[in-house]
Amino acid sequence: MLSGTVGLRRRSITQQDFDSSIIDRVNDGIVVFDTDWRYVAVNQAAARIVGLDRDTMLGTLLWTFNPGEADSPLARLFERAVATQEVGEFEEYFSPAGRWLSGHIFPSPDGATIVFIDSTQRHANERALRTLLEQLRRQRRLASVLAETNEVVFRATNLQQLLDSATRIVVELGGFLMCWVGELDPANGEVHPLAWAGQGAREYLTHVRVSARPDESGQGIGGQALRSGTARFSNDVRLDVSMSTWRHMASRVGFRSVGGIPLIVNGRIRGLVAVYAEESDYFNDEERDLLQRLVANVAYGWEALENEEALRQVREESERTARLEDLGMLAGGVAHDFNNLLGVILNYTTLVQRRVNDDSIRDDLDAIRAAAERGGGLTRQLLTFARRDPTTPQTVDVNQALTSVVKLLEPVIGVDIEVSLDLHPNAPSVAIDPQQLDQVIVNLSVNARDAMPRGGRLTLSSRPRAEGGTEVSVTDTGIGMSDDVARRAFEPFFTTKPREQGTGLGLATVYGIVQRAGGQVAITSTPGLGTQVRVLLPEADISPNNPKDDVDDFWEGRGEMILVVDDDTPLRESTARLLEEAGYHVLSAPDGLAALEILHTPGKSIDLVLSDRAMPRMGGDQLAERVHVTHPHVPIVLMTGLTDEKLESEVVLEKPLNETTLLRTLREVLRGH
Repeated sequence: MLSGTVGLRRRSITQQDFDSSIIDRVNDGIVVFDTDWRYVAVNQAAARIVGLDRDTMLGTLLWTFNPGEADSPLARLFERAVATQEVGEFEEYFSPAGRWLSGHIFPSPDGATIVFIDSTQRHANERALRTLLEQLRRQRRLASVLAETNEVVFRATNLQQLLDSATRIVVELGGFLMCWVGELDPANGEVHPLAWAGQGAREYLTHVRVSARPDESGQGIGGQALRSGTARFSNDVRLDVSMSTWRHMASRVGFRSVGGIPLIVNGRIRGLVAVYAEESDYFNDEERDLLQRLVANVAYGWEALENEEALRQVREESERTARLEDLGMLAGGVAHDFNNLLGVILNYTTLVQRRVNDDSIRDDLDAIRAAAERGGGLTRQLLTFARRDPTTPQTVDVNQALTSVVKLLEPVIGVDIEVSLDLHPNAPSVAIDPQQLDQVIVNLSVNARDAMPRGGRLTLSSRPRAEGGTEVSVTDTGIGMSDDVARRAFEPFFTTKPREQGTGLGLATVYGIVQRAGGQVAITSTPGLGTQVRVLLPEADISPNNPKDDVDDFWEGRGEMILVVDDDTPLRESTARLLEEAGYHVLSAPDGLAALEILHTPGKSIDLVLSDRAMPRMGGDQLAERVHVTHPHVPIVLMTGLTDEKLESEVVLEKPLNETTLLRTLREVLRGH
């Protein structure tokens, strides 16, 4: 028996040896090859594991049933073990059987013996474990990304900070190659990048263009997301036809998967969040859900910042209104006395001019008159933006007004600035005092001129508004202004000009006029590029007014008796002298009660009462009521430097009085009685 065993060891192992021994009944697969890699012996377990018939295997070459494996890592391992006569260990996928095999090869001079087991289930378990661990890792990563994003949403103080932080979190914590956020321009469908992070993001955005339009720039994932309003993903850019335009840059930057999620803020699609991954098939359900939740958080932050900005603007508007009201009270308090002083100056200037023939003296008097009239204009500006100035709203053709003002602007603007009109033929008429609309346009144009010291282009335009009314805009190509300056532009006395060049009342006056007309003013400005001021005015209910031409140029008096009533003695006396030299007879009184005494004096025939409104004892309004009752045939004209409410039944003149306006008004009133 012993000699038989020794003999078995010395000779080659045969299939008969397997059949007659316990080897054929073990669970491990065992096969024996000769030096030509021919199957010499195969136990039952080996045949079962590899899925072949044992009798078919015997005598055939190792790779007969799977020639593709002849150059596989497993084949090379076998060859190396035999060549070195060293035991080799292996674990490889055996494709003919569709199984994982692990075991050892024992080389010998006659060939090799391979002992192996089926490790497919173990591999499946390990793969399942790795998948589970990867899912847990992803869940932790996703939770971290969402947590960080939520913190940024509540911490960000402005939109740029929010978007910069969000893109950084997506890349650094989310594991994406790159991420960017763009804002949708609703006018042309273009998407303009606002923030980005990650490898190659800047280069990528330099070379690509994304839009919501159904053309080449909008055929990709981003354009699809913007047009549909839903998230879109591509798990392999190389195979996705819609991404063909971007394949070159995808290869250059190194991404295989891409996702686009629309940013919906306050119910409108405002932009796009785009993310990129290096691997294909990257976006599973969890990744997609993460990104959509993340973008929803960013949209919430964007919305909150916008709402906060809107609230801040409301607060600023309220504070501005309060300041204007305070200033209005101050302006109202001084306007009356100031206008009286200016009236005295103008009256005596006129009286002196009539007596002087020396041209140099007349020039000096003209300068005095011009200064007084500028003072009156300054008072009117104060009262206008303080909402204390009288207005006479009329139906105004905006295009006609702009065309007329352009002619007046030419000598004011200068030759270095090109002035052009862009008028919409269907711009509706608006309800506003025509003189004040002219003032709005002139003030804005002069402001634009000052912003273009080296010349430029000034455009006055009109267009109908979708919600009704007309938009009048003044656009320049000047130096522009910062956001902080633009926010303060309408504040009274705020100016960026040197003290001798600006009062800070130009835009404040515009603001007051437009607000009183029921409109709004908006400024859009970019430093270095220019400014556009948009005046939004409500539509008028009736057709434009067509005022009759004044055909009566003879305004001198014809001996009528005028009763001048004013508590300001210098103004009363100078006005009386002015009227006397214009051909009127004049009586005067310091207040309403004194005027009534004169009216009731027998033998005093009064043809017209010219009275100030604000006086002690009895003002002009009360006097007018009494005169209408006691002397209904006597007309009354009121004067004021401040009108809080319009008197529909009275003729009211603004102080300081212009001689021409005064004489023409008196003539017309007398002629009408």
